[in-house]
Amino acid sequence: PYTDRYTDPGGVIMRSNSKGKSVLRLVYGRDDIDRKQPMLLMSSAGASEQGNRPYLATLDTVTGKFKVLWRSTPPRFETISTILRVDEETRLPQKVLLRREGPQEYPNFYVYDLGKSMGAFEPRESGPESKEEEAERARTKENCFAMQVTHYPHPAPQLKDVQRELIVYERKDGVRLNAVLYLPPRFKEGVDKPLPMLLWAYPREFKNAKFAGQVQDSPYRFVRIARSPLIYLALGYAILDGPQMPI
Repeated sequence: PYTDRYTDPGGVIMRSNSKGKSVLRLVYGRDDIDRKQPMLLMSSAGASEQGNRPYLATLDTVTGKFKVLWRSTPPRFETISTILRVDEETRLPQKVLLRREGPQEYPNFYVYDLGKSMGAFEPRESGPESKEEEAERARTKENCFAMQVTHYPHPAPQLKDVQRELIVYERKDGVRLNAVLYLPPRFKEGVDKPLPMLLWAYPREFKNAKFAGQVQDSPYRFVRIARSPLIYLALGYAILDGPQMPI
């Protein structure tokens, strides 16, 4: 695995052939030149300082260049679960089953028109997006949901408004670290009295201080109360989950 999560290119997407064997899912560009050289279809967690933002991309095996076809956009966390339909000529995905969630939104599945999305938003090389690009991608995406497949409700509506925040802090030796802070519903800082806090952590070993503080998750994931420490939110505790303790 990559120690530097921010440069991890992800994994190659596979498919089953006519004999039931897993083979590389090769795709092609739309012009004649590109069709002579297949590309790999890649899936990545999209780790960054802002948290994970999964994306789907093509990898040109000759030039080594990535082109992002689709990316999860705030304020939700999205992943592509499976490919439903591909373009007969390019083999690029056209319809996919997408899993979408938010801090107060339980994960549900949708049929997403990736072909329409790529037609409206030109694929770009991998790397951070500007705020303008991010906003445009989010606007485009909302018009590409073809159908909602599941309608799972929130399993604990009384805790729906749990507050979640990704916090970044610096150790005395200058190593930047992060953790996720959870606060009970309706808690107001500066108005309510201070809360007792439960710290839930485990030390990990890193060989490089630069990588020790890299963000491990996304602030836009659904808050799963079933996880053992978070149940204490119902008792009025604040929870500091996963503060990094590199050794």
